[in-house]
Amino acid sequence: MAGGYGHYANDNPPNSGGNGGFGGGGGSGAGGYSESGGNGGFGGGGGASSQSGGNGGFGGGGGAYGSGSAGTGGFGAASAASSGDTGNNSSGGGGLGAGGAVFVMGGATVTVEDGGFSGNTVTGGVSSGNGNNGSAYGADLFLGGDATFKVSSTLYVTALGGAGNLSDANVSKNADDANAQGGVTKTGAGNLVMIGDNYYSGATTINSGTVTLAAGAVEKGTSVVTVGQDSGDHATLALGSSSLLQLKGFNSSDHQASTDAAVQVAQELGSTGQIVIGAGPGTSGADIGARVFNGGAGTASIAFQQNFAAGSSSNTTYEFYTTLTGSMNLVQSGPGTTVLNPLYGANTMTGDVSITSGTLATAGSVASLGSVGQITIDGGNLQLGQSEGIANSAALNQGSGRVVIGASAIQETMGAWVVSDAAVVDFNNFAAGLTFASLEIDGTLAIYNYQGASTTLTILSGSAVGDLSQVAFYSDEGATYLGSGEIVGTSLQVVPEPATFLLVGLGVTALWLRRRRA
Repeated sequence: MAGGYGHYANDNPPNSGGNGGFGGGGGSGAGGYSESGGNGGFGGGGGASSQSGGNGGFGGGGGAYGSGSAGTGGFGAASAASSGDTGNNSSGGGGLGAGGAVFVMGGATVTVEDGGFSGNTVTGGVSSGNGNNGSAYGADLFLGGDATFKVSSTLYVTALGGAGNLSDANVSKNADDANAQGGVTKTGAGNLVMIGDNYYSGATTINSGTVTLAAGAVEKGTSVVTVGQDSGDHATLALGSSSLLQLKGFNSSDHQASTDAAVQVAQELGSTGQIVIGAGPGTSGADIGARVFNGGAGTASIAFQQNFAAGSSSNTTYEFYTTLTGSMNLVQSGPGTTVLNPLYGANTMTGDVSITSGTLATAGSVASLGSVGQITIDGGNLQLGQSEGIANSAALNQGSGRVVIGASAIQETMGAWVVSDAAVVDFNNFAAGLTFASLEIDGTLAIYNYQGASTTLTILSGSAVGDLSQVAFYSDEGATYLGSGEIVGTSLQVVPEPATFLLVGLGVTALWLRRRRA
């Protein structure tokens, strides 16, 4: 519904006007040449003559007559105009327009079996004179109090509002308004899809099903996001292409977030929480205004699914700045590149990492995967862009994917290394070194862009068994074959093709462990 209209105050009663009750927008009238206009309930205050205009509740303030002061608008409403010497031209401010489909003033539960609220409009109230117009929030839904959405299928919400646009100076003072602190709780197995700009200052809790920020959608001002809270919860937060999840206090220009800007995932034992970033075709990542993603006592995971740009086959790179803590698994499953570059301290998440497509890259000045237990590569790439960014005890299970050195002088130490398929280590023509606790091969291993003595690969323990014909060395991306491996003492050396190369000494010191074949 639209906000109410402000009106002139020229009826000349002698005293103050009474206060307005719960109404759509009109203010209480007040007097011609004395005293003050009454304050509005859910409407604007009435006009006054030589004194002050009334203040609005959820509406505009009344206009002042003569030289009096204008009334102040309530949440989302406009202030009135003070007329000075212009007499009858003083006008009330326009009221708030909110909640095109549903307006929640107190707590409420919205149950949706099928359907949605998209496509509604809402308009702020317009002053009838020289007062200011009111604002409009929540084209579909407005949350003055907490709302629980119980969704069975899919609910599309074009625009949801509750605390106003926190970046809009004319309403930022009302961000903590007692009448506009609603939060969202999602229950039911369905999907709550937020499409437009969604502003509210309360907490977001997903107990079951999915909440999706569609491509370009904005969720701004929410104080806390919880994905899977209680035992038995199975919840997902899906962030689409270029969407914005901006918790209260986040500065997007430098990616700085307040200390309490955290997304809590799978808090209680028995709960399941998942965050999906970049879901859908032609998507990039989301802009996330949270300092920490914290995995709780349940089963928590974060999946990066960013794809190629629409109509292009070029790689999409997504920089992920949020710090990962607690118990949480990480999955890289989209064909794009995810760069882990935590800004708020090292990633201390304990859990496993799975790479099935695209590239997961380490970067920054603090450890990106410093506490993980196991990394599995099967079809994707692990790119090392920082030294010792992975836990020294982390096991590497490598199938058909690659380990790629992303910068010069990288040194990385890991735990047991198991090769189960056609695995590749690409030194990328950099001087770098990899150290593993042990190596077990049940497949083939190709070493690309090998640079001689400046390229080192060290295995700390194990026993050399037979030859290493399944290890092949190349000086490029696989076209120029240098030879296969052979143990000489404790060093792996290249045995070149006959009459093609002289013996090439390797700077690859190793004790190799090879699985015996039956």
